[in-house]
Amino acid sequence: MALKKWRLSVTICVLLSLVITACSTTSQPLRTNTLQQPIPTQPRLPKTTTNTPTVTPTSASVLGRTDAPPEGVSAQLEFMHPTATCTPDPKRGSYCTLRMGENELTSTEILRKFTVCFVEFTPNSEVLIQVTKPNGEVAETGTISTDASGEGWWDYRILSGEPLGIYKITLAQGNSRTEGAIEIVPATYPRMILLSPRDGSPGDSFLFSFAGFQPNQSLYLWHEVNYSEGWIYWTTLPQPAVDERGEGIYTLHTLPNDPTGCYMVSTDGHGSIYSDPVFCIW
Repeated sequence: MALKKWRLSVTICVLLSLVITACSTTSQPLRTNTLQQPIPTQPRLPKTTTNTPTVTPTSASVLGRTDAPPEGVSAQLEFMHPTATCTPDPKRGSYCTLRMGENELTSTEILRKFTVCFVEFTPNSEVLIQVTKPNGEVAETGTISTDASGEGWWDYRILSGEPLGIYKITLAQGNSRTEGAIEIVPATYPRMILLSPRDGSPGDSFLFSFAGFQPNQSLYLWHEVNYSEGWIYWTTLPQPAVDERGEGIYTLHTLPNDPTGCYMVSTDGHGSIYSDPVFCIW
């Protein structure tokens, strides 16, 4: 009788052990060797952008299609290679939009590059510069180097989405300080610049800032197939979303298998590498 009770106790203990083990065991998911695709990195908006402009993303396949040029759009353009650019010297002519120390108020359109010129600072040294928005907020700070005669110049532009009005420019070096002002007015004709680095790889995204656009603004794309053939009309891009001031941000996506080379975006049918943005994928 004692043997039967011992066997029954052993059986009950074994069963309880199995139940506890089963309850405490959690199922593990199967591991796979599949790697997650990296999240595409979007270009960052410039730090001077205060108001969030309208952003227009393009289809990821726009560079992979070739269309016949619409009526009034050139099928082929012949220009210099985009690397052959000319930068004028502000000291050689009237390239100075704003001459520091003069009391005359000048104006320029939003998104248009302007040149600030200054004199009578310590030669071959750095000058602190600050740009202040009409609302008193600091838009930019930095340093500029003077030349051997104590002169210098600085190129700048106010991007789309920023407030219109009078911007104050301040230069300081030790105890020397000078101020100037420039009025930023709306764009009177379409203007577009590339915010991203010009050179990239297939699969990268390129960011553009524009101003002076109409609600139904057309954008045309040319492709430099090779140096000898010049620029070939490629396709018409999706229309950008435009805010009430005709401004916004345009994002153009590329794919890893898109044709390499340089591309030019233009608002008219006769683009120019001197005024229209050019980007390249290699």
